[in-house]
Amino acid sequence: MQSAGARVIPIFYDMTEAEIRYRFSVINGLLLPGGGANLHRGHKFYDTAELLVNLAIKANDNGDYFPVSPSLFAEALGGPALGSQPRGVRARRARLAMPHL
Repeated sequence: MQSAGARVIPIFYDMTEAEIRYRFSVINGLLLPGGGANLHRGHKFYDTAELLVNLAIKANDNGDYFPVSPSLFAEALGGPALGSQPRGVRARRARLAMPHL
């Protein structure tokens, strides 16, 4: 991303929720990394990624174009993370801005 000219702001999974929300407020897109891991609710990485996806959905619902670029991990997370949400969250998933790679 940086070599293509983008500014990268890392969001670490072990940050406090307040730190994660602050960093989210100063970015305009999200790239979720890939990799193999057995993740589930309660796992800190999963919970952080779920929070970020929900913040992105909220931003898009409020008219703020906020793309989320999924990797293989993010696609695997998207099903469980969003599929287990209340019906309204799943319905809004279709409106989440995702670039075509």
